[in-house]
Amino acid sequence: MLSHEFQKRVRYGETDQMGYLYYGNYAQYYEIGRVEFLRSMGMTYKSLETDYGVMMPVKNMEVRYLRPAAYDELLTIKTYLKDLSEKDIYFYVEIFNEAGKLVNGAKIKLTFIDAKTKKSIPTPKILFDTLQPKN
Repeated sequence: MLSHEFQKRVRYGETDQMGYLYYGNYAQYYEIGRVEFLRSMGMTYKSLETDYGVMMPVKNMEVRYLRPAAYDELLTIKTYLKDLSEKDIYFYVEIFNEAGKLVNGAKIKLTFIDAKTKKSIPTPKILFDTLQPKN
C-alpha cells in the first residue's frame, strides 16, 4: 500500500477555546495529506485541474476522534492510498501527536469530475499510471 508522511504544526487560529485543534479543521489536515501524497508521487492537484481538466470532490468521509491535538503541537499526517477504482479513489489518514500516539483517523472517498462540465468521469489514466507502486 502506498503511503506518505507529512508534518504540520497546530496553529493558534486552528484551535478551539480549550486550546485543542478544532474538530472541523481535521478535514483540512486530510487534504494536506492527500495533496502532499500526490506531490510525492510526482502529481499535483493543480496539474490535474489545469493540465488534465480533472477535479476530485470528496464523496464520503468517516472520522474517528481518539484524543485531542493541542496548540503548537507538531503532528504527523500519514496518508495511505487504500484503493483506486474505475470511478473513485480511497485514502486512509492517520494523525499522530509528538508522542507517537494516534490522535485521529479518517477514511476518505473522492470521485472524479470534468472541471468544465462538472460531470462525473472515470478515473483518469494519468492517476492509474502515476499511482502504481514503484519496485
